[in-house]
Amino acid sequence: MTSSLLRAIAALVAAAAVALSFAAAPAALAGDWTVAEISGPAGTRWIQPNAVNAHGVVVGKAYFPGRADMTAFRWEDGTMIELATGGATRSEAYDVNDAGVIVGNAGDNGAVWTATRDRSALSLTAHNISGRYGSYAFGINERGQIAGSAGDTGTIPAPWDDDYDNRFPALTSGGGWSRLPMPDVITDRMAQIIGGDAVQINENGLIMVGGANMSGRPRLSSGGVASATYDLVAGNQGFNDLGHMAGRTTADPNSNPFSARIWNGAGYVDVGAAQPRSRANAINNLDWVVGRAGTEDWQAEYRQVGNAWLWRPDAPPTPLLELGPTGWSYANALDVNDDGVIVGVGKHGSKEVGFMLSPASIAHRLSGTIWGTDGAPVAGAQLRIVNAAGQDVAPTVVSGADGRYETTLLRGDYQVSLPPLGAYAPDAGAGCTLIAVFTCGLGLRQNRVVDFYAVPGIPPIPGPGPRSPGGGDGGRGAGPAGRGAGGGRGGPAFRGPRAGATLVASRAGVVGFRLGPFSTAASGTVALQQAGAAPRGRRAAASAAAARTVALGSRSFRARAGRPLTVTITLKRAARRLLRQRRSIRAVAVVTARDAARNVTTKRFSVTVRAARAGSGRRGR
Repeated sequence: MTSSLLRAIAALVAAAAVALSFAAAPAALAGDWTVAEISGPAGTRWIQPNAVNAHGVVVGKAYFPGRADMTAFRWEDGTMIELATGGATRSEAYDVNDAGVIVGNAGDNGAVWTATRDRSALSLTAHNISGRYGSYAFGINERGQIAGSAGDTGTIPAPWDDDYDNRFPALTSGGGWSRLPMPDVITDRMAQIIGGDAVQINENGLIMVGGANMSGRPRLSSGGVASATYDLVAGNQGFNDLGHMAGRTTADPNSNPFSARIWNGAGYVDVGAAQPRSRANAINNLDWVVGRAGTEDWQAEYRQVGNAWLWRPDAPPTPLLELGPTGWSYANALDVNDDGVIVGVGKHGSKEVGFMLSPASIAHRLSGTIWGTDGAPVAGAQLRIVNAAGQDVAPTVVSGADGRYETTLLRGDYQVSLPPLGAYAPDAGAGCTLIAVFTCGLGLRQNRVVDFYAVPGIPPIPGPGPRSPGGGDGGRGAGPAGRGAGGGRGGPAFRGPRAGATLVASRAGVVGFRLGPFSTAASGTVALQQAGAAPRGRRAAASAAAARTVALGSRSFRARAGRPLTVTITLKRAARRLLRQRRSIRAVAVVTARDAARNVTTKRFSVTVRAARAGSGRRGR
């Protein structure tokens, strides 16, 4: 390797340091911090988050119920799923990019997952480079480049499940590994291994390479050319887009004191010098650094001790106990994103959980499209957004010529509606808590897309705009295709009941009708709505708007590709009472279906709900 190449890498890192050095970083985010449990299905234990992306998606590993080994998970906004294992008994997710692609390992293979809130798909990376030994995928950038390690021929490896493996830094973006043309990286202190891991890759394509098992001092690789060795032991997420690194000093952790250290592009800073036995696990692009101090993670009291730390350029070292609310302990902070959201392990009361600790001043995007009864987008529709204090949020949000609206809001709880109240209803599958059907109660903890649909019988807000790509048939079945993770492709196609179909309620208040067949496997929700007459009496004027739409009932469903299904809905008590009074109700069924890639189709079907004859218990179809 020539000295000019080393100087080139050093120049790249130094240039980044000019933009952001540890001594002069942006001010810390202000405001109170909030915390959420990262927990799984009942019986899930020993949850370890490893990474969090810009949208609050967290990945890691946990013991799921019935599992003898820890397996990979995805968590978002309170919902955890076990990622597909491909038959492997153990797996772990190490990193997730902002597109939601997850990397890790399943058994002896590197793994790449695409996942939603309720399902995942697994692709295994090559087992090796050219031999027979095994692979790991440790880091992924926004271009989909994956850094990891794989076995190669010409080595004499220890068993793959041993602590000491011969494996080599490698790079992939399509499932096959390419060994980085670097010299043997590091031998561990027992001289039992040669090789290393490509631990992280940043948005500039710069790769951090460490010793095998993520031990030893790292080098940076640009185009396969290695820099000099850096004098720290890097954390698993200890590498940012500026080429800055975070970890600990290289003192032997078994015999000498050590402390959290960073390389900020210009020099080393021992940020954790005042915290005995501290180590940094992660660094974000603000040079915020998180980790822990005190007991090691293999010691029994590890999760009992609240000793996680945050080190920032513009603030003194801060234990997380000083930031989060009472009733929590924070044992280890494992990653931090550029919004300052920190994930790690700790306890909530006596319960061992993962945690997500967030500054209150994070903003998220709320967007969507307003659709008319004819399936065309509606321009000039003005949303009303009310915060938890009952205050209208400014500025005014109005849909454009294409029916789309967009605004940015601080994280919090909101009610979103589209006046005149009752004329438009939000997409029931958009994560809303429906309030009187036509208001979306939304806990905004990430970017959200909420579409609104005109309720039949209420004139739409006039305005120009092209027809929806999904078409329409006057509310009898067609609807716009949503924008899911698949990048604008239409969601699953399916058929519903004929226009004006009659659903006969059983005496128990259950109705059913058939949907499908579906073009793809799908999941979704059905919500029955009813546009009713204005109430009578002294308070008619005040409550007329609220009476226009009545929630009759809803139900979630799953469908197989090519198969029809019958969806049964238990009517709400108020709907059953209304049915007894009127004997029949004109209603609308709003069906939202998603495929595995989260592409969405929403259709509206006009139906009549009729009360069963006396002595009848049959259900309608």
